[in-house]
Amino acid sequence: MMQCSCEINGLGGDDSYEEVEEKILTHNTSSVVIKCGECGREINLGEQFEWCHGQYDEYTCVHHTCMDCLSLRQYFFGDWTFERLWEDFNQHMDDCDWEVPEDCLSKVTPAVRSEIGEMIEQEWSKIEDETDLATDMDADASKPPECEQCGCTGNESCGHEPVDKEWLCALRPDMRCSCCHAKDAEGE
Repeated sequence: MMQCSCEINGLGGDDSYEEVEEKILTHNTSSVVIKCGECGREINLGEQFEWCHGQYDEYTCVHHTCMDCLSLRQYFFGDWTFERLWEDFNQHMDDCDWEVPEDCLSKVTPAVRSEIGEMIEQEWSKIEDETDLATDMDADASKPPECEQCGCTGNESCGHEPVDKEWLCALRPDMRCSCCHAKDAEGE
């Protein structure tokens, strides 16, 4: 069980197995491919992994977890559901604005620390992209609309009327379009 302030609780609870047998094994059979049920990585020959055999009602399941994912589970999770570890971690980090407690981060394997670092970088990139997009949208809102035919902003004398005539008419009364002149005449 974890001893950290950053406990994540997955589904756990009612989905727990009635009988569980867990062992740390070493992959020693070259004819058998073993994949981690959490990250999907193939466990190499000679590498240790957690083997878990669980019984729930009439169902029997076997789960394999690489030592990296096992370290994530041990230091970040209270309850968890097999094959949802990284998804639950990601969701929890979204919920707490990606503030990863250093005391937990320092205890996981270097590979997990690296993966979490990559996930944080991706989140920061998303935030930067959203900020850049908002800045671009603000800049676009201050630009005059372009002419549909030639792309000018209406300040040039192309002879075409701008897309948003009222915007230009409000900005430059001396260049008012015929529609706005008609509205002015009606309002008088």
